[in-house]
Amino acid sequence: MSLKSAPFYWLECDGCGGRSPDVDDISAWADSSAAEDNARDSDWYVEKDGHYCESCAEKNGIHYCEGCDDRKRVAREDADGARWCAECAAADVGLNPTIPHVIAAGNGDDPPARVVYEPGRQGGPEVTA
Repeated sequence: MSLKSAPFYWLECDGCGGRSPDVDDISAWADSSAAEDNARDSDWYVEKDGHYCESCAEKNGIHYCEGCDDRKRVAREDADGARWCAECAAADVGLNPTIPHVIAAGNGDDPPARVVYEPGRQGGPEVTA
């Protein structure tokens, strides 16, 4: 029998250069998708635009979205600290952006307008007084 070698895969953080964590004494995987899955399971951000450990992800504006609860780049942060990904911020709702919602808007003195967000609606949301 001969000694053989094969390529192995692991992730290194684009921020600090740290390696993805070992799991049960395994520090490299036979395929790239297993290495990425391991990193995601260890709270790493693994997407086309970068690979970041948990600490570096936060430094690079990557947080859990209040709307979809996925770790993504933050597109909007509210005054109360709630963070939203681009998809949820575009829907402008903190609920499931795939169903219609009614959003109240107003200055407190006037009756609020009703804004109805309907996914896929042409021309933006419907506003009624």
